[in-house]
Amino acid sequence: MAQPIPDRIERELRGTLQELRDIANVIAETREQLDVRLCGNGRYEADAWLNRAGDISSRIAYVEKFREIAASKEIDAEAAIHRLGGMPDFQISDAAKKWMD
Repeated sequence: MAQPIPDRIERELRGTLQELRDIANVIAETREQLDVRLCGNGRYEADAWLNRAGDISSRIAYVEKFREIAASKEIDAEAAIHRLGGMPDFQISDAAKKWMD
């Protein structure tokens, strides 16, 4: 049987996942609004991604550390992440990738 997550860790994980979703939403809105409206061809999406890359990687590192520790404590990390809203998808469009090369 999976062990419960300590309250403090669950709060931190919930906040980290929400921050990741917020960042993903900003990047998606940038892609859908600025790149489309201004014919940016991925330029604005790439810029949004690059401006937040440090925040994204540090928060993903926190989630990965949670997964690692959870496994050693018999906590179902994936179920917890899913229950707290899940990990956002940080797929970068092909157009934005061209600006990042």
